[in-house]
Amino acid sequence: MSELDELKAFEVFLSGIKLDAHHKKYAHIKLVELDMPREIQPLRHLYREYWKPGRLAGLPDFDSFYAIYKEELKTPLVAFQTKAQFSEETFWRGLPARMYRTWASILTQIQGGYAIRTVLPGITVEMSAELDWKGIDIRVSPGGSEPINIQIKKETYSREVRAPHKISKYRQTVVQLPYKLTPPRLYLRNGEKSKPYKDWENQWGGKLKRLDNGFVVFRPRMFALDELQSAVREQRESYKPG
Repeated sequence: MSELDELKAFEVFLSGIKLDAHHKKYAHIKLVELDMPREIQPLRHLYREYWKPGRLAGLPDFDSFYAIYKEELKTPLVAFQTKAQFSEETFWRGLPARMYRTWASILTQIQGGYAIRTVLPGITVEMSAELDWKGIDIRVSPGGSEPINIQIKKETYSREVRAPHKISKYRQTVVQLPYKLTPPRLYLRNGEKSKPYKDWENQWGGKLKRLDNGFVVFRPRMFALDELQSAVREQRESYKPG
């Protein structure tokens, strides 16, 4: 399967997610919001199950993913529930809602990884829990160039590629790449596009697209290497070691 075919296959998977049903089920449940130790965070499971370049197949839906995660980490999850003094009812009701929000967010990042692989043949793209814990969502290694670290941000900025920042602990330059979801109201009663939706299309239509179920995904143009490399150079020119 080519890089483009994998991207299309992953987007087909995303388009089949019942976002409205999940939102109605979980949006109002915010019972388990404490910071969770790494050993029970779902990141390793998420990257294992969904980041499969060159071997994309068998992607689980949320309920299946949550069942895998819960089964494999049952003992440390129970230990965390006890230590944090959650009742069983509160913890096991709140945990899937917490996991769903993380699941949907990481799937967006992973789609970006598949998108960037279509930019240049042979480009190396890395995604992992270990990189995520360092504040790096995607690491891109163009042939003959040093790696570019990317952090995807669901925010709105006046510039589409914001100057990267330094994560001093790991001595890594990270390019922050913001994006914006579509507005809640897409169309007016007469069937015309709403002004906020038109504005979104004008600003982001070349780099983002909205799937039929409402999932917003990245177009490969979002990861133009010349813009990413320019952002890295900008950071180096402005950064003065203390």
